Amino acid sequence: MDFFNTAIGILLIILGVYLVRLTEEIITNNKEGKYTSKLGAVGIGSVMLGVIIIIRELNIFLFME
Repeated sequence: MDFFNTAIGILLIILGVYLVRLTEEIITNNKEGKYTSKLGAVGIGSVMLGVIIIIRELNIFLFME
């Protein structure tokens, strides 16, 4: 299992969760910014990409070795 790719996946998930929470806080405080929706979309995309990387690494570890 390539631990570098797994670490990147975990960091992408953490970054994505942070961006989504930041977006929610901006919307909650009624400070609708110019890039608020794009920030949330990048956060969701980051989480999805991190999950895909981790699933791929787990499949390689469990079924290829």
